[in-house]
Amino acid sequence: MTDKWGKLVEERLQEAFAEGKFANLPGKGKPLDLEEDPLADPADWMARHILRNSGMSLPWVEERRRIEELFAEATAVLARSWSTYAASHGGEQPSPTAKSRWQKAVGAFREQVAALNRRIRNYNLSVPHVRFQRGLIAAEREISRVCR
Repeated sequence: MTDKWGKLVEERLQEAFAEGKFANLPGKGKPLDLEEDPLADPADWMARHILRNSGMSLPWVEERRRIEELFAEATAVLARSWSTYAASHGGEQPSPTAKSRWQKAVGAFREQVAALNRRIRNYNLSVPHVRFQRGLIAAEREISRVCR
């Protein structure tokens, strides 16, 4: 029965599109206004609206942004170090200097990830809902990803 109604609705929609009934709707060509949420608490909505219009953000949102920036920077430095290391030996045995520099870069990355994971744990305690939490960074997985 549901399939029958679904097909009927689909047919009617296709007919309406073909007849141009959706061609001149209000707001055509304009982005959707997704700021309004009819289910949101009006006080929360007002607070977010005021912050957004004044160019500000919630502290936990800013902290998430900063964590992502720091992670991207650390990963970029590691990737540059890997490129330099990989290019230095061109498939042959790397020099002790090149190997030492790469090991230092990996060690520094691991320290940065440990610091970021501490920040992430604190961040996760500050967010209003579990869906905003950020997972911890797996340093070894990221190092492997960079070395591909």
